[in-house]
Amino acid sequence: MNTPILNQIKILYAEVRRLESLVYEDDLTQIGNRRKFERDYQEVLVGDRPYQERQRAGGRRQKGILLPALCL
Repeated sequence: MNTPILNQIKILYAEVRRLESLVYEDDLTQIGNRRKFERDYQEVLVGDRPYQERQRAGGRRQKGILLPALCL
């Protein structure tokens, strides 16, 4: 039962699977980029207080604080 229509269905199914894998890879890339941004932003935070708030409160800059690359 190898008809031309069945062959077309198999080809289309394989193409759909290939496209789904590309979308999945793109989703993983987006998730990775978001986590990198969140990790970079967390480097600015100490405790629950953002960097600018600490500057107003104490006026001292702590060593080792990294600003995210997006703010530079």
